[in-house]
Amino acid sequence: MRAQLEQIGATFHRRSAEENARGPKANTIPMKKMHCLGSIPLILTLCSGQLIFDRASAQPAAVGQWDVVQSWPVNNINIILLPNGKYLLWPRNGGVEARVWDPGNNSFTQVPLPTMNLFCAGHSLLADGTLLVTGGHIQDGVGERKAHIFDYRNNTWTRVADMNDGRWYPTTTTLANGDALVSSGSIVDYNANPVFQVWDVNSSNWRTLSSANKSIPLYPFMHLAPNGKVFNSGPNTTAAYLDTAGNGAWSATVGGRRRTFRDYGSSVQYAPGKIILIGGGDPPVKTAEVIDLNQANPSWRSVGSMVFARRQMNATLLPDGKIFVTGGTSGSGFNDACGAVFAAEMWDPATEQFTTLPDAAERRLYHSSAILLADGRVLTGGGGEPAGENCADAVHLNVQIYSPPYLFNGTRPALTSAPAEVDYGQVFSAGTSGTIAKAALIRLPCVTHDFDQNQTYIPLSFSQAGSTVTITTPASANICPPGHYMLFVINSAAVPSIASIIRVRNVLPPPPSAPTGLTAVGGPARVSLAWNAVSSASYNVKRSTQNGGPYPTIASLLASPSYEDSNVTPGTTYYYVVSASNSGGESPNSSQASATPTALSSGTGLTGNYFNNITLTAPAALTRVDPTVNFNWGNGSPGPGVNTSKFSVRWTGTVQAEFSQTYTFYTSSDDGARLWVNGVQLVSDWTAGGVRENSGSISLTAGSGYSIVMEYFDNTGGAVAQLSWSSPSTPKQIIPQSRLFP
Repeated sequence: MRAQLEQIGATFHRRSAEENARGPKANTIPMKKMHCLGSIPLILTLCSGQLIFDRASAQPAAVGQWDVVQSWPVNNINIILLPNGKYLLWPRNGGVEARVWDPGNNSFTQVPLPTMNLFCAGHSLLADGTLLVTGGHIQDGVGERKAHIFDYRNNTWTRVADMNDGRWYPTTTTLANGDALVSSGSIVDYNANPVFQVWDVNSSNWRTLSSANKSIPLYPFMHLAPNGKVFNSGPNTTAAYLDTAGNGAWSATVGGRRRTFRDYGSSVQYAPGKIILIGGGDPPVKTAEVIDLNQANPSWRSVGSMVFARRQMNATLLPDGKIFVTGGTSGSGFNDACGAVFAAEMWDPATEQFTTLPDAAERRLYHSSAILLADGRVLTGGGGEPAGENCADAVHLNVQIYSPPYLFNGTRPALTSAPAEVDYGQVFSAGTSGTIAKAALIRLPCVTHDFDQNQTYIPLSFSQAGSTVTITTPASANICPPGHYMLFVINSAAVPSIASIIRVRNVLPPPPSAPTGLTAVGGPARVSLAWNAVSSASYNVKRSTQNGGPYPTIASLLASPSYEDSNVTPGTTYYYVVSASNSGGESPNSSQASATPTALSSGTGLTGNYFNNITLTAPAALTRVDPTVNFNWGNGSPGPGVNTSKFSVRWTGTVQAEFSQTYTFYTSSDDGARLWVNGVQLVSDWTAGGVRENSGSISLTAGSGYSIVMEYFDNTGGAVAQLSWSSPSTPKQIIPQSRLFP
């Protein structure tokens, strides 16, 4: 019965889309308002538990209300709320057609950038309120390498240093220190740029995360997480952390593998560390799933589904913490206009369920946008450029504003005063009217292509005495990156104030202290360095062949308190110092340590540490030197004291290249395998499954020794672990013992 009713609802909805394409009929109620049959109690029983209203008769206090459609000068594919309360937007011809909209007087000011097309760029607001715009459009699938900064104070564009290569559909993410990460974006032919770069605000230049190369989908869903790393939630079916310190590093998969590839869905951080993925895919899905990154072992779990499957939709955070979902299509293919979804929906994080809301008047498909206004309403616009497929459609040069139900639930509290700037962990006062039940920050939104690259929702602790609300800002920039936010106070009826825009200042910490405990150990064609960690700092390694320096820098912004120096000559004594850096500056140098590398002789293999668990957790059950990594243990034990299944191994040592060439390293394993060479991760496949091969490439110099680490786990027996390589002069083979050193 439920399947039949859902089919009836889908049929009504598709018919309504076709009718809208032909124009409304006088004195009729569009069929798209019907989604289930019978009375409201019957609806609630037969519609998968969804709270579906009879929207033709429901009151605005229950379902909100759409305003009339307004003409608009451009199709706002990209739209950003600026710190002065105005909005920057641009259409497909985003260079010459960029505009600033002032909602106070509904005026538009042209702010052209004639030197390139901003269409399909990435963007996020920096700590000072300027907008970093990365990449753009040369032609479909071909990206610009240019980057620009828009200054809202004088409506000017400034070109800054170019990125490593073109980026079309990149994502830009503001980090806890005020810098910004740029991810993905097509170079040419829709091939994603695998290089991740950080815009260093202090140096006004790009820092390349050379150890984090990875191809991920265009416009990836990237969120600053409470641990300070950037969480890639989608649209791909696995999620992971990117550590942007030093040369960068990807974590293993976080939360497990999901079934749905959610392209043109949306991802929202609806509370610190809490993320929801909604819709997307082809054919589109109606499902949603959440993850809580605050948990020790986060995992994805399903929550209530939408009533309508959607792709090309938008998801907008509201002041009360709910998420407003608009537009999209339920049809298969890229951008099916016949399957346009007119009904809006609302997700409540308290119940983790969606409710249906009134229909918008216009299709909002590919290249549409939705953005929160400071008064708590949502502006939706755009669609078209190109027009939707299969049914008549056009460029939608109009907008429509939605007023959520809370605006019909009584008197709005006034936010009569608030500071323009606050610091982390600051207690400040705001003036208000009425009794306040909630206070929250929403980062100024930056919307394009179904994903807001800036928005996050931060509940605030507060107390109230009369007309004064005393509010405490978050103590951590990982939760609240520096920059501008909408501050809302909300009463017990969930009615929000009009927002005040306030800036959370990027207060720089003092420079770190010098690292201590530096040691240097010479080995075969390498020197191994280690030192004591310094809190919240990266490291710079400096080396000299003279006792006491001077010390040129040989490695900078390292994330870990260790380093393998393989660019050495055996028999030469080297002198090292290390400094620490943070956003406040660089420390003095550490005390000096020295070491003399030895010559490489014929190798004896790698040191293998075997553990009786799949997490490489000490103590080791067995430690030995394995001549090669070429094992097929089947269902047997790798050695005395080691389990026959559910064990793991870490092999460490040095590998020596015979030729100065690019080498491809291969791991073959029946379960998880990871591989690092010279500190660069070449393989990351930490999942159970059948035997498969993974590979990665790196340039090596003949005769030099490079650190190598391979990790492996076996889950259920049938254990296989092999390590091979090839180069232009080396046929693919198991890496021989003569080239491996423990």
